[in-house]
Amino acid sequence: MHKGVVISVSGSCLFGVLFYLVTMLEPLSAFEILGWRILFMWLTLSLFMLLHHSDWKMAVDTLRVSMRQPWRFAAMLFSASLVGAQFWLFVWAPGNGMSLDVSLGYFLFPLSLVLCGRVLYKDRLSRFQKLAVLLASIGVANQIYFGGNFSWATLLVCVGYPPYFILRRYVKSDNLGGFWWDLFILSPLGAWFIWSGPANMSALLGDASLTGLLALYGLISGVAMVLFILASRLPSMSLFGLLNYAEPVLLT
Repeated sequence: MHKGVVISVSGSCLFGVLFYLVTMLEPLSAFEILGWRILFMWLTLSLFMLLHHSDWKMAVDTLRVSMRQPWRFAAMLFSASLVGAQFWLFVWAPGNGMSLDVSLGYFLFPLSLVLCGRVLYKDRLSRFQKLAVLLASIGVANQIYFGGNFSWATLLVCVGYPPYFILRRYVKSDNLGGFWWDLFILSPLGAWFIWSGPANMSALLGDASLTGLLALYGLISGVAMVLFILASRLPSMSLFGLLNYAEPVLLT
């Protein structure tokens, strides 16, 4: 349990770094950054899984089962689309004046997971966890009332993310092998974003600082998502949700 807590908080801290690093990647467009992020995450996860052969077995088993049951294959496509939308919003928001809206979404997201955990999985909350939920609810309500940053971006985070984790648990793809397929499905789209983007590839490679920042962004993205997926396998979805409060604190 303690290991899962450390993994979750570490991943949230890395996501906080990523949110600010995006603003340093100009003149790349949001779609180009998204494309590079998807490809770098896929490569990082592939290298990580080479060291953990059991994760490759999970990826193969996920594909084998999905080929026998078409509805599971459709679930894989839907799962990739859900997380792809979150990836896009994460890189688009900082450059389009929606950082606070997305930050509010990440404050609501843990509460959404706690609610899902209680309703769907009958999670039991300790007194300390109940107090944490109460205080978080008061804080979020205060921010919505006085901040006025609730928008479609907020809604996409707090309502769009929970179905992703619920679906993964339901089809038993809540492991690195299942996430590898999410990235594999998204990788052609990511490559197209890079290829069709306005940035000139030769100019990008000629700018050593930008190339270095992009490589750093991709590496941190991959490590952060590996930690995030590992943390999502905590026994309680409610606990996983509460631990995710480390990220929005860093985004505000």
